[in-house]
Amino acid sequence: MSDKDLWKALEDLSKKAGIRVVYGRPRSRGGVCSYRGREFVVIHCDNDYAQRAEVLADCLAEREIDPALLRDSEIVEVLAGREV
Repeated sequence: MSDKDLWKALEDLSKKAGIRVVYGRPRSRGGVCSYRGREFVVIHCDNDYAQRAEVLADCLAEREIDPALLRDSEIVEVLAGREV
């Protein structure tokens, strides 16, 4: 799976899990933030696809994701390999 395809698959999983992905220019590479009870993953807009996928995979690995949403074995493998 290409970096772009992995990023898109993780972004789709995030949306299905109710976690909104936004782009901006945080002082870091990005991460999770909460605002008014909603969770967001902020991704630095200058990140390439590999960096975007890494940030999002790290954030998703820390969350409890409904197993019904984890149908892609490659995504499951990526998330399982993350340190929480």
